[in-house]
Amino acid sequence: MKIINPKKLKYIYIRFIRQSGSSEEIARSAAVGLFVGFAMPIGTQMPVALLFAYIFKAKKILSLIFTLPTNLYTIIFIYPAQCWVGGKICGISLSFRELRKTFSVLLSDFKMESFLDFSGDMLISFFAGGLLFGTIFAIIGYFTVYGMIESYKKRSERKLARRLISRHDN
Repeated sequence: MKIINPKKLKYIYIRFIRQSGSSEEIARSAAVGLFVGFAMPIGTQMPVALLFAYIFKAKKILSLIFTLPTNLYTIIFIYPAQCWVGGKICGISLSFRELRKTFSVLLSDFKMESFLDFSGDMLISFFAGGLLFGTIFAIIGYFTVYGMIESYKKRSERKLARRLISRHDN
């Protein structure tokens, strides 16, 4: 597994933090993407994220990027947990072991049609768990991103103020 170079990670962080737009708009974009990423199955996320970004006046590209925590490498862990939790919410008894097995088979030859072949109980559980996970991660994402951007802005303002004071003193 390749580890991202720390300089590259810092570059990505700085590019993200310096996005044009208000802190609220950028944080809203993260929330939209995270919500859609968990609430919708892979294959439907991008168009739904674009629609929600338009409706909630969020940045489209950032909303798309924030759907990426659910991807073909992570859903083998996320989707079974999401279905299991969704089943608990809806009073549907699903075996976690069986869910892992079902999603492993689905991912071995991923087709959207295979997802639609799931039982009604599994689909209900998927969407119930997805709505819960999506809501939780959207809230966490919103406040985390908002805090990161506001913190960066305050650091930048302090740095600028120090420069202006030092120029004035010289």
